[in-house]
Amino acid sequence: MEHKGLQQLIESGLIIEEKAVKRIMDFDVNEFSTVVNKINEQKPSILTEAILFNYLPQPVKVIKKNEFKEVKNIQDLTKNLNLRYSAIQRILIEKLDIKDIFSIKNLGNVYSTLIGLVKSVKDLSDKTIIEMEDPTGVVTVAIPKIMVTTKVRDDDILAISGKLIGEVFEADTINWPDTPLRSATKGNGKIIFLSDIKIEGDIAQKLESADYIFLKNCTGWEKMVGKNTAQWIVVRDSFEEQENLKYVQPPCLVDVGGILVLVCFGEDHATDVIRRRFISSGNSDFIIEQMPDIIFTNSTEPVNYKGVTIIGNGIIDAPTREIIGI
Repeated sequence: MEHKGLQQLIESGLIIEEKAVKRIMDFDVNEFSTVVNKINEQKPSILTEAILFNYLPQPVKVIKKNEFKEVKNIQDLTKNLNLRYSAIQRILIEKLDIKDIFSIKNLGNVYSTLIGLVKSVKDLSDKTIIEMEDPTGVVTVAIPKIMVTTKVRDDDILAISGKLIGEVFEADTINWPDTPLRSATKGNGKIIFLSDIKIEGDIAQKLESADYIFLKNCTGWEKMVGKNTAQWIVVRDSFEEQENLKYVQPPCLVDVGGILVLVCFGEDHATDVIRRRFISSGNSDFIIEQMPDIIFTNSTEPVNYKGVTIIGNGIIDAPTREIIGI
């Protein structure tokens, strides 16, 4: 089967590298069919081993998953908060290139930048008053209302610049650990995201040409696994996995063909998750140190935020990052 198909490719005028020929000879029917479809789509002038590698979905890698840790006492809770503070402090320092950070204990009447955890928030007509703490103490911070373009919440970790006047730190700059604006990362393959959908009809046909398929609360998909080369990532409790089927629990960070996907379902909006750079999961935190390219979440319409695509249902063409509706 493969040899006959290979001969047809050669007769079509396609130049095939010798190493690529050897690889094709070992392909099964699904792999060969996938490669032919990619050749018809992209029409390469020469088929190399490297191009073949990009044509076939690569194994899915779970880069990071939530490690639930039971909190037994106040010491465990304090430890978790300190770990969150330290991780996001590093992110803020790197993002803002801060050279001199003042601890709350050492604040004086000079212009300063502090990084602290929000203990409480009170909104006034012209200002937002927050209590911030770091390992050295607590301070009251007054932020002009016009500066608060993103809602400040308890447990946020922020970098705030200003000056201590009396016992109140009067802020003139506020920074979240939010991702910087960046270009969308390109990868390989076609990625489909589906949540709360029955797999049938046109949708089932779309899955046939997919390289990576993310599913949550979908039905009718089990009979399709293994009928092509697609890698399946299903959000649900662990079952017996197959070579091209992986089960994941949110939150987790997954690498699919060079694209990082954060699987994140819950009450928080995905943009808030990006700005805050952590997800509270149970009694532990999932710190987002590596920024994802895509967030698979409970989103009704695909949204792009600073180079990150937020999606619940849809198709993303990884080489172009074009979004196609379902």
